Amino acid sequence: APSETLISDPYLVRTDSIGTPLWTRTLETPGTDEAFELVATPDDSVVALARYSPLADDSILDLRLVRFDSAGEPTWDRTYETSPVFWPSLAAMTDGYAMASTFYDAGIPDHNPALVVRVDSEGVERWRRELYGGHWTFAFVVQASDENLLVIGSTGWDHEQRLHAVKLDDSGNVVWDRTYESEDAVQIA
Repeated sequence: APSETLISDPYLVRTDSIGTPLWTRTLETPGTDEAFELVATPDDSVVALARYSPLADDSILDLRLVRFDSAGEPTWDRTYETSPVFWPSLAAMTDGYAMASTFYDAGIPDHNPALVVRVDSEGVERWRRELYGGHWTFAFVVQASDENLLVIGSTGWDHEQRLHAVKLDDSGNVVWDRTYESEDAVQIA
């Protein structure tokens, strides 16, 4: 009998400057992967961020990073256990990578915190930080000019969303945490 379970394996294509494929790869797993972001590195490698479930029913959604060398061969593949995550983002850092996402916290109904995971250049987890302080709708991470992390997203509900920005140092400590309100903002993107 045909399966009713959707199993997705993201398909990656690396091209040259005029769009000619250099290599292609599929992120194959026994469960489900959804690719969200790719980052090119100075050594011509590519790091892919995916949301991963080892089960076909998506009951567990962890973060997954896979690094491919310039020829498209995987050099490492790491999974980071989390609660179900939503819309993860990836930033290349001077000495590794940072991921941010919102996640479901079963202990606090109707409240999604943001999660930041910092890894070294080999994908080994250095630290993780949960950011509360509102219902995070989404969370993006970028490297700040001083090499700290800036997590940007929105908190609140449909017609009361606010821009939320949190700066973290290289150890995951909060440097500052700001919320910016707008009387006429319906949605922040």
